[in-house]
Parts: sequence; structure tokens; C-alpha cells
Amino acid sequence: MNRATQVLVVISFGCAALLYGALPDPVPTHFDLAGNANGWTAKPWGAFELPTLTLVLAALFATLRRSRAMVIVGTATIAFCTYLTVVLLAVGAGHHIDVTRALFAGIGVLFVVLGNFFGKLRRNGLVGIRTPWTLADDEVWLRTHRAGGPIFMAGGVLLLVEVLVAATPQLAMATVLCTALVPTAYSWFVHRSLRSS
Repeated sequence: MNRATQVLVVISFGCAALLYGALPDPVPTHFDLAGNANGWTAKPWGAFELPTLTLVLAALFATLRRSRAMVIVGTATIAFCTYLTVVLLAVGAGHHIDVTRALFAGIGVLFVVLGNFFGKLRRNGLVGIRTPWTLADDEVWLRTHRAGGPIFMAGGVLLLVEVLVAATPQLAMATVLCTALVPTAYSWFVHRSLRSS
């Protein structure tokens, strides 16, 4: 793990430890689009579920072949997990935060970062536009990520605008789905075109 990732993991566990006493039992760990808790996990696991996930992801990223793009994408992903940990635990501890807007704002920033570096990512099984066709072929991976990068960046910017203007959660979710599904479909078309050529 790089230094930034290590710090983010420590922040995740530190936040859980700091807020532990204020968290109810069970801890709210899942929220619907309206920002209402609809899933709970008993203590102590509920308090440390997200920090543990952050640690596992950080460890997985550490096993991948290092490149500047991979380090940045990995750090951004761990930063998003840490951000999510802080937001959800703070809400569980009684702080008033609009979970839905906070979540989509975080996704928007993550999409912008991912999109900016997708074109430089090497094929891997952990991060990127992972479809059966991109994972099986370097050329499909490359073309899909070069096309998908601007789509993710545009989707991230649009999400941030929607958060600022207080768009409906349904519209924000539609933006997330379209941002993910368009490159997925494109990877299939690239695969088909390469097979037929």
C-alpha cells in the first residue's frame, strides 16, 4: 500500500473508533434513495464493516502491477470508501447529513478521476470497465477505456451539477446507470467488430 492509502485506511478505522460510542446497536449500514436507513448490522461488526472493506480493497490494489494510473485510481477508490465510511458512520451517530446528496457527490468526484485515467489503465480484474469482452482481450480493453473515460468524466460532472441543483435521486441514479452501461455496451460492439474483421 502507498502512504496515502495507508493514511486513508487509518482514517476509516479511526472514524469508526471515534464514533463507536455514539452508534446505536444495530448500526445503520444501508440507506434507500430517500436517505432512510433500511439495513442494519449489529455491533461491533456494524461499526467496522466499511473500514474493513476499505482495508481489503487497499490490500487488493497493492497486489496489482503498479503504474501511475493504477496508483491514482486505487487511491481515489480507497478515498471514496473512506469518505463513505465517514458519512455513514456520522449519520448513524446522529449527525444530520443528506446521505443521498453526499453519496452522489462522492460518486461524481470518483467518476471524474476514474474517467481521467481509464485510458491509461492496463487490463486487470479489479478496477475499470470489466466485462467478459474487455477482460478477455487487450484491444477491447484499450478501446473501451479510451471511449469510456470521457463518458465517466461527463457523467461525474453531470452528477455534481445534479447535486448542486438538488435534482431528484432518481435522476442521479439514472445518470450513474447510464455512465456505467454505455461503455459496457460499447465493449460488446468493439468485441463484435474485431471478431468480424
